[in-house]
Amino acid sequence: MTILIDTSFLVAAGAVRDKNHALARQTMRNLTGIRVVPAPVLPEMFYLLSARVDFRAAVKMFDLVRTGQFQIVDLTAEDMARMKAIMDDYEDNAFDYVDNHGAGRTPERRRNLHL
Repeated sequence: MTILIDTSFLVAAGAVRDKNHALARQTMRNLTGIRVVPAPVLPEMFYLLSARVDFRAAVKMFDLVRTGQFQIVDLTAEDMARMKAIMDDYEDNAFDYVDNHGAGRTPERRRNLHL
């Protein structure tokens, strides 16, 4: 199974004082399957951990994400065009770039995240 990892999960796992920290750490230990982190998540994760915890916590999580436990995937031009269409169609929801990255992946790319 492919698991799409988002910013909030990584921040909770890296921030001891986060209300979901214990659950995120336990979940991370129990995840089986391919852990996919979209590249747009990384700068947001790094910023939030630096701001909410400290620089060292951000670096530690960045190092973890770069291990073989995770697969970092880039967005294609086609993914970004789809993201823009979603932003336009759902303007009232104010989905930002990072919030929209999973939905913006084309159906084929969502099915084949591990490729």
